[in-house]
This record gives sequence, structure tokens and C-alpha cells, in this order.
Amino acid sequence: MNIPLARPLGFVELDGVWLDDRAACTWALSGVSFVAEPGITVALCGVPGQAAPDAVLDLVGGWRLPTKGHLTLDGIDLCDLDRAHHLRALGQEVVVGSGERRLTVAGRTTLVANPTPATLRAAHLVVTFDAGGRLVSVSEPAGEARPQVSTVPEPAREPAVA
Repeated sequence: MNIPLARPLGFVELDGVWLDDRAACTWALSGVSFVAEPGITVALCGVPGQAAPDAVLDLVGGWRLPTKGHLTLDGIDLCDLDRAHHLRALGQEVVVGSGERRLTVAGRTTLVANPTPATLRAAHLVVTFDAGGRLVSVSEPAGEARPQVSTVPEPAREPAVA
């Protein structure tokens, strides 16, 4: 459909997402659902050698499409999103030597696969997967305040009359 992402906010939602792991002939993700709100860091954790954390980044980055389910950015299904707008809203970083991989959406929401202990401690949301790519838990560290991000644009102001 090529729907533009004019003013990206950074909402990321996975709804019942399945993704096949072609190399292992199994599921990398199995029915995964969670929401990442703008302004937070999400640590994606799995068992060593399991593809789920990287698979989430591959999906959000648009390098793969879900086999089943829906992934939306700011409420727009990834399959309908304009590719150029999608890529402009992303920033990717690999932390050499740590195995950590980061994807930032709209400069606000950061998804981190294979987080270092320091990143894990700083995360606002921790998403954990089992060996089959199933969601085990989505948790917020106790006592952490959520960042406040305005998602409603301010109304246009009338010019002052002299």
C-alpha cells in the first residue's frame, strides 16, 4: 500500500507474530505479542543460540516479514508501510565484541537483542523468549518510571492580530 510514516513516534507492536527460522527448519518466533512505547529501551533476551531476539530486530527493520501475525509501527502494518519512510525512521548499531545489536525507531524507541548486563539493567522493558521462540515474559523493572512522551501534536495556533 505504501502508507507514509510522516512523523514517526516510535510505537512498535507485535501481535501474534510467527517467523520461520529457515536455517534451523523451526520457528524463530511463535505467537509473540508485545508493545514497545516511544522513549523506552527494550531488552530482547533468549537462550544462547536462539534466534528470537535477532528475529524481532529483523522484522522491525523490515528485512523480513512475519510468517503469521502483524507488526505495526505507529499503528501502520509493516506490510503497508512505505519502505523509504520506514528506513528513514530506523537507526541500527552493532556493539562490537559484546554481541549486542540495537535498532532505534524514530530516534525514541530502542530494541536491543542480546543485551549486555549494563543494557539489561538500564532497560525499561525486558522481553524473554524460550528456545522455541515463544514469549516467556514481558516485564518492567520494579520502581522504574515510564518516560512521558507526548503523542498528540499541539494544535495550530492562530496568528496574533496586531
